[in-house]
Amino acid sequence: VPKHCFERNTLTALRYTFTDIAVAAALFYASSFISHPALPWFAPLILWPIYWVCQGCILTGLWVIAHECGHRAFSDNFVFGDLVGLILHSSLLVPYHSWRISHAKHHQNTNSMESDEVFIPYTRTEVGTFQPWDEFPNPASVALRVVQIFKMLTFGWPAHLIYHATGKKYGRYTSHFDPWAPLFRDNQRHLIILSDAALLTVLSVLGYLGWTNGFGWLFCVYVVPYLIVNMWLVLITDLQHTDI
Repeated sequence: VPKHCFERNTLTALRYTFTDIAVAAALFYASSFISHPALPWFAPLILWPIYWVCQGCILTGLWVIAHECGHRAFSDNFVFGDLVGLILHSSLLVPYHSWRISHAKHHQNTNSMESDEVFIPYTRTEVGTFQPWDEFPNPASVALRVVQIFKMLTFGWPAHLIYHATGKKYGRYTSHFDPWAPLFRDNQRHLIILSDAALLTVLSVLGYLGWTNGFGWLFCVYVVPYLIVNMWLVLITDLQHTDI
């Protein structure tokens, strides 16, 4: 790998960040015309899914930029990098510092069946040899597997944040939103509180926008792209940690 690939460049990182933000803003602006009365009645049925996929992909790019902030790759100024990461991740309902800390521990314990913080596979004892879809006819078996995949891609990431699903077992309730969770050291708890405060701010803004513009509108312009971001995040990460 060329040496220059390991050199941080804040201006280059900001260029990519603002490019993604500009595209996301343009897509958001374009979405305001989807229900325009001049368009045929079926236009929203086509245009909303296109918006969701495109916006979800662009926001995934911003998620990944925040990921690089967490890895201290965004800038030589780590405080500035953390500020960018906090803003980007909070806007996507991710507790930045909580994730950054547990993610670093994940990299320190990759492939550990006891200490990994993200992907600890179930053991044979926990799962057993029987799977519920094994007893179903083939079409039903396929349908059940599709449901399982949908559940993982839709709720897997929030479940990991809320109760540390698939992560290290601490013997007690563990959440990325709890400053006193065993995930964190005493000198890190103020960062968890900061992340929670940033999330509450974003949720308050979203709630206000939903109240003033309609929660159906909020669902279309934000919630569905947010779910697509989660889908890409879980899918990419699962493929990275799965032996196919």
